[in-house]
Amino acid sequence: MADAFQWGSSLEFHIDDSGGSLVEISDYVNNESIRTAFDMFRVEGVNSDDPERQHGFADVTIPVNGWVNSTTEGIWGPLVGNRTSVTKTVFFYNGIKFYTGEFLPSDVEFSGEPATLQTWSCTLAQSGAVSRTSTTA
Repeated sequence: MADAFQWGSSLEFHIDDSGGSLVEISDYVNNESIRTAFDMFRVEGVNSDDPERQHGFADVTIPVNGWVNSTTEGIWGPLVGNRTSVTKTVFFYNGIKFYTGEFLPSDVEFSGEPATLQTWSCTLAQSGAVSRTSTTA
């Protein structure tokens, strides 16, 4: 029998708040994903007709977005218009595995129209190793 599919209600998202404490914001997240891209290098010798490709560095990013409230504004607001080299600890659970690592926030955005629900979005870029475990740390 095949494994059961994972429903989105199993997802968890935790991130450092402005004070550096890990806080769960899963209820305020609309969409989250974790992506890995590998740099590919072409390797070939002189007069070679059969080039090879080899993996280079891996790059993990987490695009995430959600709804603005006092918690999420406190996390993302200070990053608007301010460059920072301070990473944020991120804890991401996809219903099966836990991913934890340090990430640099980029592309922070607040958006919306008058009399509508305000939203935020951010891309988190890997800074160091990302662990993948079956249990929470």
